[in-house]
Amino acid sequence: LLASRRLILNSATLDPARLEPMLALALEYGTGLVALPIRGRRLPESVAEQVDIAEELLSAAQAAGLPEDRIYLDMLVSAAAIDTDAPSRALAFARHMRTGHPDLHLTGGISNVSYGLPGRRPINAAFLSASIQAGVDAPILDVLDTNMLHVLTASVMIAGQDEYCADYLAFYRSRIAGTPST
Repeated sequence: LLASRRLILNSATLDPARLEPMLALALEYGTGLVALPIRGRRLPESVAEQVDIAEELLSAAQAAGLPEDRIYLDMLVSAAAIDTDAPSRALAFARHMRTGHPDLHLTGGISNVSYGLPGRRPINAAFLSASIQAGVDAPILDVLDTNMLHVLTASVMIAGQDEYCADYLAFYRSRIAGTPST
């Protein structure tokens, strides 16, 4: 089972003491690598700063021999209750990176956005849909939450990434309607 799936190491930052050993492991074992666009101990304060750090991380990874399609760049989702602009910054970052790096994987903890707020599920669902539209292709979410998986498959379909709605229909038949998928 594991041989058929790519393993992903979590995680590297721009700190050489952390980045270099993680890159070495990813290259040695053929894994993917989650990269957090962080320099030092503080989060970037703007999309431009986050993009600059991400570009440095990507350059270092590629120089070491790790191709973009094995890099999972985290969009650093923060709680909206703490920083009103955090969700829109994460989405702007994702859109920017997707435009310049089509082979790169974009990830992020979707439920982080609703931390500290009541009614978290609808907030998470809305943010998941917006994330897919922004180019996120590897969202971190609760795979046991059928509602979130439903939102995910619907979002991918709406984004035009599900030819003839085949994946959505298969999901709906198997998880919602309860009939086996063909």
